[in-house]
Amino acid sequence: MLRKLKNKLVRFAGKTIAAYHDRPLPPATQREQQLVEQLRADYAALDLSDPADVRESHAEWLENCRRVKELAFRDDPRSFLRWHVISGAMFPKNASYVDVEYKHLRSLPDWAGRWLPAVRENYVGHPLPYHRCPQSSPNLIHHAYHVARYEQATRSSVCDLDFVVEFGGGYGSLCRLFQNLGFSGRYVIFDLPVFTTLQRFYLQSIGLDVCSIESLTASADGIACVSNLKELASICSTRPSSGGSLFIALWSLSESPLHTRDEILPLVEPFGAWMIGYQSRFHEVDNLAFFEGFKTANPHIRWIEQPIEQMPGNRYLFGLADPT
Repeated sequence: MLRKLKNKLVRFAGKTIAAYHDRPLPPATQREQQLVEQLRADYAALDLSDPADVRESHAEWLENCRRVKELAFRDDPRSFLRWHVISGAMFPKNASYVDVEYKHLRSLPDWAGRWLPAVRENYVGHPLPYHRCPQSSPNLIHHAYHVARYEQATRSSVCDLDFVVEFGGGYGSLCRLFQNLGFSGRYVIFDLPVFTTLQRFYLQSIGLDVCSIESLTASADGIACVSNLKELASICSTRPSSGGSLFIALWSLSESPLHTRDEILPLVEPFGAWMIGYQSRFHEVDNLAFFEGFKTANPHIRWIEQPIEQMPGNRYLFGLADPT
């Protein structure tokens, strides 16, 4: 009883502190208004009609896409992180597990010099502040924790990579974090068209360049957001042979239909590094069995699987290609 009361008081205090540090958005600049108009024009051109056969796991995301598109016209897209369809699926508020993750980040020897500057938020999207670190947000802390766990497990740095493919990139937050940490290679986000449109809007709004596929393939750095499988295959074919390539799928692959997984994974099988987060089951799909089979089919990768203690039923699957 006392523990429940204490937890309620802690949550209330956290919400109060976050609300105190919350600030209204400043008026839109001319550049921001141009990006909003482009976002709406791109959404107006999107067809989100039902496919002939849709499973439960895909139907949920299709409905989310429709809701995002609708809100882009009804509301100010500069506040998209306040939309429930986004905050509920992609943006943890003051969830208790974020406190655990923040404590872990604070314990790192390079917290002050590396991680703290990297998790400094900007106002685009109008994120709610994280009550223990008001200059950041719960989602950015959450993403930083994923990266920190990957680096600790693999004893490697994301700054040493030169090619990243993120499958299911949310609104672009993890891509932003990589840039903050000093990543300087090519970063590709593959997602549904509604979300690649949102990602371009977000990344451009915070001052990052999002380039065309042609520009990306001809360069050693840059960011691209794509939703066409053939375009992704074309980009992946240009990955460097040095082995510094990372595939990221944080609760995206595990929420995808099996046929989608079968389309994506062959494109990234030659990659040298893997950062996957997944839940044990998603609707009709047994993810524990799926990823066990995936590991068995790829014995050339040194797999490191770890439970996420503060998120019961969820696991990390990290991998590095055997250097021999």
